[in-house]
Amino acid sequence: MNGFAGLSISDATLLLPPRSDGVNLIANITLPNPSVMTLEIGTVVFDLQSDDLVLGNGTIDNLVLKPGNQTNPMEGILDIQKLISNFGLLLEQQAQSLMNGYLRLTAVGQSVTYAGVEVPYYTQALNNLTLAAQVPLAEVLINTLQNSLDSDTSG
Repeated sequence: MNGFAGLSISDATLLLPPRSDGVNLIANITLPNPSVMTLEIGTVVFDLQSDDLVLGNGTIDNLVLKPGNQTNPMEGILDIQKLISNFGLLLEQQAQSLMNGYLRLTAVGQSVTYAGVEVPYYTQALNNLTLAAQVPLAEVLINTLQNSLDSDTSG
C-alpha cells in the first residue's frame, strides 16, 4: 500500500462542546490505494500524535479500501487538557509546520475490528504503520467557528 503515501486530512472541525459520546473532532481522511484490490477492513482506531505525544484518537468506521483515492469520515477525541498542558512542547515540536500554517500529526494504528470482533492480521499490520498528515490550521479554525455558530440556536 506504499505506506499510504498521499494520505490527507481535510475538513477538520473541533466540536465545542463535545458530543455526548465524547467525540470532539470530526474530519475527512483520504486514503490512497495504489493496488487493484478492494479490501474490506472494518473499524480502524488509531492514536493521533505529535511526535511521541499522544493527543487523542481517531476512528474510521466500516473502512473499505477500493482502488484509487477515497475519502472517509473520521471521528475522534482530542485531549484538550493534554494539549494545553503540553503547549510549550507542541510549539517546539511543531515550529516549522506552524510557520507554514499546518499542524503535523501522525496516526499510529491501535486496532481493527470487523462486526465487533478484532481482526488480528489487520491490527498487527496497523500497529506497525505510522501515517503522517498535515492539517491546515486556518481550515480547522474556520470550520470550528462555523460549526459553533451553526449550532448556536439561541441567536
